[in-house]
Amino acid sequence: MKQKRKHLSYAKWGYIFIIPFFITFFIFSLIPLVDTIRYSFLNIIVPVLKKLDLPLSA
Repeated sequence: MKQKRKHLSYAKWGYIFIIPFFITFFIFSLIPLVDTIRYSFLNIIVPVLKKLDLPLSA
């Protein structure tokens, strides 16, 4: 009867080390992208521009 050797898989460690990169990438790229899309649908007037009497494109 053959005995099975316990095989160590180091492939999971590659994923464990790359996960922080993807988390950081999504936080710093997707959040601003979502905010940009959200702000594009809103009519926001910056109060500082009102005080300076600059022409607003509204």
